[in-house]
Amino acid sequence: MSKALQIPHEGITFHVTYKIDPSNVDKFIEALRPAWEATCNMPECIYFDVFHFSSEPGTFRITEVWNRDMEWIEENHVAKDHYQRYRNAIGSIVLKREFEILDRLQKWSIVKKGYLEGSVKTKDEL
Repeated sequence: MSKALQIPHEGITFHVTYKIDPSNVDKFIEALRPAWEATCNMPECIYFDVFHFSSEPGTFRITEVWNRDMEWIEENHVAKDHYQRYRNAIGSIVLKREFEILDRLQKWSIVKKGYLEGSVKTKDEL
């Protein structure tokens, strides 16, 4: 393995891509909101973003960054009621789900002023 990839870091990032029938987009968003709020209020979740593919109506990507490992996330997030309610609510409307776990390379991230302006919520704003 390259030395550049052996940078020690904590936590993981995951991307979940959902393909939803476009007629169920509102139902998906409605189910996502309470799960998003509960997840964002967890101190271990340090970033959460939702993207929609303009070129593919009904396709969403959720990005979550955690300062914990996957075992902790499974025990303390996935097992929680808010997550289970979300999964149950979207179960019948998801056409396809793809899940990817990534390890971020340190010293390669940047967020320029203005990018998140107007869309960022702090824990106090939820």
